[in-house]
Amino acid sequence: MLQLALANLKTHSRRFIAVSLAVMIGTAFLAATLMVNSSTTASLQRSIGEAYETADLVATPDWNIAGEEGIEAIGDKALKAVAAVPGVAAVHGLSQSAVRVKAGNDVYNAGVVEYAADPSLRTVKLDAGVLPTAGDQIAVDSNLRRSSAFHSATSSSCKPRPPRARS
Repeated sequence: MLQLALANLKTHSRRFIAVSLAVMIGTAFLAATLMVNSSTTASLQRSIGEAYETADLVATPDWNIAGEEGIEAIGDKALKAVAAVPGVAAVHGLSQSAVRVKAGNDVYNAGVVEYAADPSLRTVKLDAGVLPTAGDQIAVDSNLRRSSAFHSATSSSCKPRPPRARS
């Protein structure tokens, strides 16, 4: 049997090399894909986890039923009730929106997030400057602040994006 295999290998050496190469390339591709997937998953979990690392509990509404009759997203009434529970040190209701920012000739979509009043619940750190104190002021993240488009703009304006209909 061994002699037959060696004779076959000698006769069809190109076929053997092609099959071996295909198996090696396929294995390398699979290994690389699994490594990238693992790395991406770990990075995503770490970045999401950092935002809530100081929270003991994060409550979110069930968006599948929110808005139906009698069902609301978590509002001020619920936040006050949670804050009144003995042992609760701080409560923050996260409010998010989207804006379109025009900087020079460029237009960007940006997310707007309410900054938590309690420092222990803040998910971002202030690098420089001061926090906004009025409705016509904003704080931008360090990536946008360093971008050339942001610095080259002669005037910047923020306009609310119309809400999208949920299906």
